[in-house]
Amino acid sequence: EFYCLGPRVEKIFEKQGHDIRKYVPCGSLVGGYYFDQEARAINDKDKKYDICLISQWHDWDHPKLAELWHQPGGLFNYFRESIGILTQYLAKYTIDRDVKVCIALRGEVGEKDYYDDFFRGHCTFQEYDRLSFTSYDVVTESRLTIAINSTLSVIAFGMGFKVLFVNPVGHEWLCQVDSKGVWYLEAPTYEEFSERVDSLLAMEIDDYRSEAD
Repeated sequence: EFYCLGPRVEKIFEKQGHDIRKYVPCGSLVGGYYFDQEARAINDKDKKYDICLISQWHDWDHPKLAELWHQPGGLFNYFRESIGILTQYLAKYTIDRDVKVCIALRGEVGEKDYYDDFFRGHCTFQEYDRLSFTSYDVVTESRLTIAINSTLSVIAFGMGFKVLFVNPVGHEWLCQVDSKGVWYLEAPTYEEFSERVDSLLAMEIDDYRSEAD
């Protein structure tokens, strides 16, 4: 038996040929606890940040993993390139629009330095602390969450928060949604990215939820 986030996970596992007798879609146990016990209701006007970027950075220059992350045409290479494009776009947008961005970190050595090279001080960092739900707090305190395909972004989307899934290189493996609407961008130019973020920040949350239902 496999307890999973939802039907989409079942489709992915079946496509890969896994032998699972019974799927039990149950959502996120951690997310369920947080939004039931810890989350505070925050109106859009009271949000601390305009945008939360969920970090999916890894140390791809680590001697043991560098070959995997830099292999031309490999899935991990697409992922590495995607993180670079998204970070570049958001850093430029942050400066162009003078918005408040908080990056929810994964807690790896070298992670801050990577983002600092792009943002040059134009962002806030939230250190990772699983027991204190720090990443969940940043999502709750932000008007818009941006990610590639992180689990937290899926949970936030399911809980009715404004989320933008960005697939910078347009690879199927990085697509986190089955239906494509205002919540999804595939291989965008910077202009397309900035226009979509403008639109989502201006959109009322009830209108977003209505489209995403």
